Amino acid sequence: MKSLLVALLLAGTTVMLAAPPMRPEHFTELPKAQEVARKLQRPVLVNFIGTGWCPWCKQMKSEVLSKKGFLAYASTNLVLVDLDFPDSDPDSKAISAANRALQERYKVMIFPTFLLVDASGKELGRHEGYLKGGVPAFTQALDGWRSKFSAPTKSP
Repeated sequence: MKSLLVALLLAGTTVMLAAPPMRPEHFTELPKAQEVARKLQRPVLVNFIGTGWCPWCKQMKSEVLSKKGFLAYASTNLVLVDLDFPDSDPDSKAISAANRALQERYKVMIFPTFLLVDASGKELGRHEGYLKGGVPAFTQALDGWRSKFSAPTKSP
């Protein structure tokens, strides 16, 4: 009986170690995420959000971004970046200069805006505003954008 219990515990531990993490890391700086994306050979999902004032951002988070299905998808396919604009005032000091520069670079006017970019920052896909359909609709859109992604090949 003791052997069976030990075997079950070991099997459970092995399964837990083999499973991908359900909570992928969320970066708050694009350059750090791009570094990780280069190493993992994955695209970066950049989420321009307004945490304090944007109702559609909150709805996307509750209906998609916090769901197990999306987290599992992201943990094996994406590097995640949240660029927060916590105040709707464009001149707010709470918005970092880096976030503001990225907002200008990618011409983001609507919140939330989701961009899929490669490690160099090249835009592969974009969705502005709320997306109906939950996790399936969002991951379907991401799959379409990911089809444009080509991981850099390693030279011998």
